[in-house]
Amino acid sequence: MDHTLIENSGVSKATYALAYEKLTGAVPGVQPSTDGRTDPEIMRNLFVANHEILTAAAEGRLIEVLAEAGQELTRELLERGYALPGILGALKALAETQIVVQSALTGNIRPNAENKLMLLGASASLLDMEVGGFGSDHIVRSRLVRG
Repeated sequence: MDHTLIENSGVSKATYALAYEKLTGAVPGVQPSTDGRTDPEIMRNLFVANHEILTAAAEGRLIEVLAEAGQELTRELLERGYALPGILGALKALAETQIVVQSALTGNIRPNAENKLMLLGASASLLDMEVGGFGSDHIVRSRLVRG
């Protein structure tokens, strides 16, 4: 999603920081690497990087709190983020072929992925999210692809 379809312009890291703050009551001092990881894995790494214990209760709320944080930062995402050049045309061209099912395979949890797709405008409807894979499906990115 990020750097493939859209540029979030730092809003994803702000989302992780806000979710961390909601779970711990503290602002994270360190951000972990995010590229190629699922949202739950990033959050686990954020706890480790900030020397905070991820309790079972907090881990059980990760998806819910990440979705809340993403929702709260929607306006910022829409102001700062954008569809990458050529993406809208590529999605439309593939849709016209009628031989490809377009979807999303992303480490983002589904609610936050759908939020980011607002940056694609009407072209977001060209993606079949029911066949997609999301970070809310599994913490291990390679398990997001169904065989």
